Amino acid sequence: MKTKTVNALKDLYIANGGSLSDVIIINTIPDMIEAIAESDSLNIQVLAEDGEAEIFGAKVKTYQAACIPLKENILGYWTEIEGGLTPTGTLSGTGYFVALKFVNTCNADKIEVGVEPSETNMGLVELDEDMNAVFKISNFETQKIVVKVTKNGITKTTKYALNVMRM
Repeated sequence: MKTKTVNALKDLYIANGGSLSDVIIINTIPDMIEAIAESDSLNIQVLAEDGEAEIFGAKVKTYQAACIPLKENILGYWTEIEGGLTPTGTLSGTGYFVALKFVNTCNADKIEVGVEPSETNMGLVELDEDMNAVFKISNFETQKIVVKVTKNGITKTTKYALNVMRM
């Protein structure tokens, strides 16, 4: 019974973003129970940005409507923007744009966000004090929004699939 419980906790740790190498040599429950509990508490709130918010000179409602983050999915309606939101950089060029607001409900030390796979190979970027981000999406079927939360040296990564109806 004890071995099954330890193995179940190892599986839970890995499912929450932990590495197998962290738990491969664990033989007793107390070894990692605190880390597993800490990982489960690394949840932040992901919300749609307000439609009236102006980001990069465009109101969010011009390219996004009815955006609803739900578990590990983001449901919504998006309009393709010709030329992008900025003349250069990661938000330039024609595409769909997803604007999200993040609430640090777990008092994380760091929150990083990005798109995977990324057209620009930019990787994740740390959120600044406004706690919002705009993501350029070119392929709703293959790209996901990635949110990486770190607190007290423990990290949890969540990937959000995009379920879309284009406007």
